[in-house]
Amino acid sequence: MKPFVRKWTIASWMGFCIASCSMHVNANKSIGPNDSGRLNLSFEIPFILYLPRWANYMRGHDANDLPTSAKPGNVVWRFPRAILKLSNDDSQEQMLANSTVSIEETSRLGLPIFSNYFQRNPERAAAFEAVQCMLRETHGLWTSLAKYSTPDILKSLYALARLQKAALYHELQQEEQRLQAEKDDKSASSTIEPELLQDLAYYAIFANAAYGWKLDLAWNRRLSLGGDIATILAHTNLSHDDIIAQEWTSKTHRPGYFLARDHVKKSIVLCVRGTWSAHDVLTDLCCLPDEAQVELVRPGIFYSTREKRVIRAHHGMLQAARLLKDAVQELIHEELKANPEYSLVLVGHSMGGGVCALLKLLLQDTVTTATAVYIYGAPCVVSFDDWESIRDANIVSVLMDGDPFSRLSFGHISDIGAAVSNLCADPSLRSRIVATCRGSIANMSDEDLSWCTDTHLGLQKSMANEKLVPPGRILRLSLSGRNQKRVVSLREESPANYLWLHIRPGMFDLQHHVPAKYIWTLQQLANASPMST
Repeated sequence: MKPFVRKWTIASWMGFCIASCSMHVNANKSIGPNDSGRLNLSFEIPFILYLPRWANYMRGHDANDLPTSAKPGNVVWRFPRAILKLSNDDSQEQMLANSTVSIEETSRLGLPIFSNYFQRNPERAAAFEAVQCMLRETHGLWTSLAKYSTPDILKSLYALARLQKAALYHELQQEEQRLQAEKDDKSASSTIEPELLQDLAYYAIFANAAYGWKLDLAWNRRLSLGGDIATILAHTNLSHDDIIAQEWTSKTHRPGYFLARDHVKKSIVLCVRGTWSAHDVLTDLCCLPDEAQVELVRPGIFYSTREKRVIRAHHGMLQAARLLKDAVQELIHEELKANPEYSLVLVGHSMGGGVCALLKLLLQDTVTTATAVYIYGAPCVVSFDDWESIRDANIVSVLMDGDPFSRLSFGHISDIGAAVSNLCADPSLRSRIVATCRGSIANMSDEDLSWCTDTHLGLQKSMANEKLVPPGRILRLSLSGRNQKRVVSLREESPANYLWLHIRPGMFDLQHHVPAKYIWTLQQLANASPMST
């Protein structure tokens, strides 16, 4: 299985790069007052491959200066803003000095391809503007790193990775001691409820089925000739008549989904698909926090209270939740009215799970039926400052140990940039970290581990950007051992454990994120629970 997983991971990453960055446009048009300028604009390679060239340029130029020495026809795309070198027309250069290329500017500058592409779809245009805003936000981060040499940046990244590994190892040691103390204390209980465990294993199959026959073929090597619906019916207890609505073609801020009646669990299930197309990638890239007013239900001893609150959440997923609410709200009301004994269950993997969590909050003012949300491979969705306010919203996020997207938001990346910049500015601290963490972390003394933990905490003071975390109750799924001795565990964690992006080899290994792995591990736990006997 491992070679296949590796090939699937590489193919997914290559597909992401191609889908995100394969656009290539050349527009030659006279734009100057004397028709003397020519404009060529190209998007050819992923940004991550262009970073060294961009950094080398920024070392020799002020970020606020726009070059005017370009030859006619020369155009450069630089992150985070598009700086167009236009010959013999300083007014056009000045216009673009403090912004990215907007839709209106593409039309005026003779780029009708871009103009028509975005203006045809208002949602796509809004997403494009949101991505531009995100790019502008990163400008300060990359310019702060650009003044340091590439070797310094790489050394600082290595030192930060070693420091994080030592601090994490020390933290895990302390956590194991705490768990052992709780195990010895009969009054303390940190086990997951058996009923919840059974539901998590059951609905993980729905989250996997939402990807249709393509993922089933890629992961299980099984081809469903009946298409996506046949895949759902083959994996679940549903019949064809139980499918209420379906949408398999995703658009910007409109992921694929299906709505069905589950007579086994007596529930109406809305299952939202995760990232699958270039449109979904655009939704993911709209990653800056946005505000939304939601109604929160506070359970009480005798009755529940409701309060309105403004929370901050992932912009793209929030917009997707709003549009999905408009699409399915009436259908959900009709089904719950026709089946008053049924509950509402929202299920999703990755981005689909994040949309489900926000949809649940948006539906609380109109849906009074008991609603549960199960998220597998939960992404960073809500602001850490707002997590406490929604922890009782019956949202459960299951995260595989090593899942790359559980600690990945705009704030996480900005914090890493700030920490690397601080280490570049303090070579002596960087050298001491490397010397202290040399060799195996497990062989380090308690004194060195404590120093690494304190040093990491000191670096975190400069890592104060707003970060998003997985929503609701967070359960971490861990695997240890090999083959027949493999042990699966599930335990609750604090969102504070997901505030820092850990730099390590394989940090973007997608095999810890695929939904099929969640099915296998959760079913192992469910079969071993008391309710399965």
